[in-house]
Amino acid sequence: MIFGVMRMNREKNKKIINALTPLTGMSYENGMIRIGDMYSKVGGITDYPTTLPLGISSKYNKIPFSYTTHIFIPENSGLFTKGIAKGIRQAEMRGYETKDASVEILSKNEANSGREMIEQIQEGDTVGYMINMSMIFGETSDEVKNRYSRFENQIEGLQMRFRGMSHLSRQSFKTLAPFYTIDSEVENIFKRNILFSDFCKCFPFAGNQITKEGYYLGIDNMNGLLLHNSWERKNNMNGNMVVIGESGSGKTTACKHLLFNEYLIGTKLIVIDPENEYGDFARNLKGNVIDISGGNENIINPLQIRVNFDDNNGIKNSYDFHIQKIRNFFNILLPELRYTELNLLIRELEKTYTNFKINRETDFTKLNNKDYPILSDLYKTIKDSFASIDKNDDYYLNYRVILDFVRELTNGIYSKMFNNYTNINLNNDITIFNISEVQNVEENIKKALYYNLLNFCWEQITNNKKKNENTFLVLDEAHLMLDSRIKDTMITLKTISKRCRKYNANLMIITHSLIDMLDDELRKEGQGILENSNYKILLGTDGRNLEESRDIFKLTEQELDILASKKKGSGIFIAGSLKTPINFKILKYEKKFVLGENRNGT
Repeated sequence: MIFGVMRMNREKNKKIINALTPLTGMSYENGMIRIGDMYSKVGGITDYPTTLPLGISSKYNKIPFSYTTHIFIPENSGLFTKGIAKGIRQAEMRGYETKDASVEILSKNEANSGREMIEQIQEGDTVGYMINMSMIFGETSDEVKNRYSRFENQIEGLQMRFRGMSHLSRQSFKTLAPFYTIDSEVENIFKRNILFSDFCKCFPFAGNQITKEGYYLGIDNMNGLLLHNSWERKNNMNGNMVVIGESGSGKTTACKHLLFNEYLIGTKLIVIDPENEYGDFARNLKGNVIDISGGNENIINPLQIRVNFDDNNGIKNSYDFHIQKIRNFFNILLPELRYTELNLLIRELEKTYTNFKINRETDFTKLNNKDYPILSDLYKTIKDSFASIDKNDDYYLNYRVILDFVRELTNGIYSKMFNNYTNINLNNDITIFNISEVQNVEENIKKALYYNLLNFCWEQITNNKKKNENTFLVLDEAHLMLDSRIKDTMITLKTISKRCRKYNANLMIITHSLIDMLDDELRKEGQGILENSNYKILLGTDGRNLEESRDIFKLTEQELDILASKKKGSGIFIAGSLKTPINFKILKYEKKFVLGENRNGT
């Protein structure tokens, strides 16, 4: 398959046509081709981005005084697949051996891209090689040199490399011209393996194939519709999503738009909302807004054991899981607590559970909220133990520390957040946890609240799975939860991101900072969350976040320009290894819910 695109001024038509179909003699001079009174220089693309952006050929086909030929050569699919499989193994090994987070992510993306290509071949896609070559024209050799340089710079701006073929001018012309056969020497230099479907996507008339079904998400750079189906499970994909963009970039609007459409298809929505951005959204849709900041007596009892359901709806080590979680909870709430004191606190907690006839053999599905102890009960247990201990006992001071600690938990702001029975439920299609009032309290309290809330939300997800319901868990302003000193919350997020698919759930993490997710102390967990998120939405940003985005997501200069422009609602949508520009245009019927009453916006 061969076709070409020619760009020129009207007055030059005749001369360029004569060059392509010469009636006069041709000569090869100093690396150029002389055709009549016209000069030209031929070259081709040798290096490409890992993922070819949709319609990329339109970026250089529009350059004046150039003629470009695009060639596709079908190949044997069996041999082709073997070559890809070898490349996958090499990428996986490179990712395993490196200690560089960006190299590891890029290697895994490369391997995943190869696996997707093999899957498409197995589904019947044609495989082969493509060759992209261009001829630059001018009336003088200097004119050609200048135009060639501009053409080369434009290609490099697309993260590709354009190579001139001065030493193979004759062979290059034969490959480029439609009336000659393809020269084998030139072919070996410029060919690149590709699926025919991906080859077609390179051209401006190709439709967007990044998503083939689902609800309306936005429009691409050619005003084509972008559809999204977060519940597509092909190739073990998950529907997790990371949304990154600065304040004012349109993150909230884009996310509300997506969640509104999820609501319309029956998805249960749970949003952790640190800045009270989703209250009106929920109320307009008859959802539930729950303030758990401590001022409205809405409490999730941290001592209540959350049931973990396996695929057979049985109970799986719920008691032991809980003990580890509550250990993390206390460690977050009072990080200065020493190891010995923490162990003693956990021992007293287990003694409290025994007093309530709760142990590893308990059927937790039969217990109600008020069947569990609360922090006041734990305080009583510790107080009784402390009263019976001699002052000379090695544990006397340890008991004194944990007694004072738990006493504090049963009074004041701690009591309003943690010391009572769980008194909320999620029996609504939309539940917003408003935690805006807690943003000004001590970091340890805030982080402990996040952690406690995350574990509660996970229990609701497993409950929804039993009822065969899909759940979308959203963490807005997730950077507020991240703390390199307290990794437990990040570890929990990573675990949830890995397990979501199994439990009919998707996780959306919204943050303004990629850097925070890839902090040296949180790199492993942040990297894991990115890898476990099949979809990414990148919106306006700059500085280090823009640099990290370029390296991690392998962005082209044009894609970087989109982010750097900070145009509200405009960004890059990534699905697996595919990328496309996106503009979130909110439809008229959803403005009330996404933007609020009597508001307009992008």
